[in-house]
Amino acid sequence: MTTTWILLADRSRARILSQARSGAPLVVVEDFDHPEGRLHDRDIDSDKPGRVFDKAGVGRHAVGSEELPHERAAHMFAKHLAERLRAGRQAHAYEALVLAAEPRFLGLLRGQLDPTTRKQVTGELHRHMLGMHDGDISAALEGVLPRGRPVARS
Repeated sequence: MTTTWILLADRSRARILSQARSGAPLVVVEDFDHPEGRLHDRDIDSDKPGRVFDKAGVGRHAVGSEELPHERAAHMFAKHLAERLRAGRQAHAYEALVLAAEPRFLGLLRGQLDPTTRKQVTGELHRHMLGMHDGDISAALEGVLPRGRPVARS
């Protein structure tokens, strides 16, 4: 039997669905909530680095990283989801993986997948689907869900 996992995600929520075989109903495996993904930068980084005064006479400037707090929060959530997908693969919970996420978050997620899990990805949708009804999700996934047995990969 070919089991496919479908990850629907954005930077603040995610859901893993499972489909036991082509045409079977989608079943919820796990829901994830990442409230930091809904916060503004000012609410995420309350302990920001301060300002410094350069002795060379350049003046005062802010100290900090180049990554914005909401980007850092999204990056950490993508890493968490990638770890969960890796664990599912290692437990043989699925043979095929479909990713559906808003485009920017999908890129973050792709970057966090380990090479072996990345090989399990059989389809992607650059689309926000978390607010959709089950029937609409199934219809949107119709073109990317694997049919029959997945191709063996080395």
